[in-house]
Amino acid sequence: RRFEALAGRGGGCGTSDLERSYTSAGRQDNEPIWQALRELQELVVHESEHRAAGLREVLGVLSQGLDQLRDEQGRHQSDLDSRHKTENRRLRQQLEDSLARHDEHQKRAESLSHRIESL
Repeated sequence: RRFEALAGRGGGCGTSDLERSYTSAGRQDNEPIWQALRELQELVVHESEHRAAGLREVLGVLSQGLDQLRDEQGRHQSDLDSRHKTENRRLRQQLEDSLARHDEHQKRAESLSHRIESL
């Protein structure tokens, strides 16, 4: 848009303006171009800053999401560990109970075997 505005100003120049631009110093001839380049550079810097701010915002949201996922994963892991320990204790108790019943049955079987032999 700014280039169009500059071009529009240059398009309406009369012959005297053209003569003046040819007779003036080279810097003055190029001044509108340099001004347009400075304005373009400002626009590029502004857009870069705007893009960087957007990227920082996106990274912040992603970081929060990752933190939430990590927390959730930690809770799930803790829950699984707790369940595993509880199940492990339950199974060990069942094994001990089973072994105790087996020993008890073994003693009864031996006792019955001795009674049968004595008869």
